[in-house]
Amino acid sequence: YGPGPNLFNDSAASVWVDAEDRLHVTVRKFGADWYSSEVVPLEALGYGDYIFTTVGQVDQLHHNTVLGLFIWQYGPCWGEQYLWWNPYNEIDVEFSRWGDPGNDPAQFMVQPWDWPGSGSRFDLSLSEGELSSHAFNWLHDKLEFRSGRGGPDDEAPENMIHSWT
Repeated sequence: YGPGPNLFNDSAASVWVDAEDRLHVTVRKFGADWYSSEVVPLEALGYGDYIFTTVGQVDQLHHNTVLGLFIWQYGPCWGEQYLWWNPYNEIDVEFSRWGDPGNDPAQFMVQPWDWPGSGSRFDLSLSEGELSSHAFNWLHDKLEFRSGRGGPDDEAPENMIHSWT
């Protein structure tokens, strides 16, 4: 689907679910080009609490890499009638330094990204193999974002890394 000028590969070596039901997505080089993997649900899910649990140091990704955990209403936004994608249907938890090694490695974002107050960048430091959960609760009148150490069952004030509404 996109976004941007990315190249995607959907081979079993690029995206898979392991024996523990953990999803693996990759960035791999084939020849001179880099390919990413992407997973997209077939149906829009609507309002609710979206929780993404990661394992490892997502804060240590290369500064040109983006791990986007997001919802985006592909169908109506991606049609030929649009000159570009409709940014108003995207809600993101992202891990990237956006090309600058000095940037904080994480952000919560509501599109369009260039509107004042549409995002919150933050620093985090994770250990090898550490579980962390990153979520947003999409309500009819607001979005409540949160990141914390541990899995979804470990949510507690002492595990909170960052939150933003």
